[in-house]
Amino acid sequence: MFGFDVENITFARAEWETKAVRDTFFAAPQFPRLSKPESLKRTIADGITKGLFGYADKAPDGSYVNLRFGEKTFESDVEISEDVFLLPKEVAQATKEGLLPPTLTTTKQAPPKTERREGPITAILPLPIVGKLTWEGAVPPQKWMTFYTKVLSRFPIGEGLKLTVKVEIQPKDGIPKQKVDETKTTLRELGLSEEIQIDEKPQKNSED
Repeated sequence: MFGFDVENITFARAEWETKAVRDTFFAAPQFPRLSKPESLKRTIADGITKGLFGYADKAPDGSYVNLRFGEKTFESDVEISEDVFLLPKEVAQATKEGLLPPTLTTTKQAPPKTERREGPITAILPLPIVGKLTWEGAVPPQKWMTFYTKVLSRFPIGEGLKLTVKVEIQPKDGIPKQKVDETKTTLRELGLSEEIQIDEKPQKNSED
């Protein structure tokens, strides 16, 4: 059973990406483990249906569109993405009525809200941040694309992401010299180092 009481969510800002909600449960040890990620969608859908918070996309001008709030919602309707947001009840209600959300109609900073510490979970932003992540391990060739899709693609390409690859090929019958030369040519065409380390395969001497 998913140990997360949706009625105990508190918002530290006017919106919360659904992807950040999911990442909270993986990044913060005080939150319960998600044995089944789809249970989070079910919980979010339940909160939308009960009118505990809203669920919306954001338009280029910063307004909320495709709002769901207080209406029957199923887990199949919920998308886990950085482009879809959960909205506090007050913001969702104002948006639904065509009004400016409360956080946008005041020029004074609201005093900190005292939250009741009841229930198993109170989710507070921002999420913990680390400075560097390093991983080293063997990836089976048949899982290269999955490794890229599931692991690397979640990080911005070119912003501090460095990928070092070590390839070791050792078939029992050896590698033809022609393939070695072709590999060097391809590496050069890709703008990569063509330096390859090879171990000569000992030749068997046949006796007459």
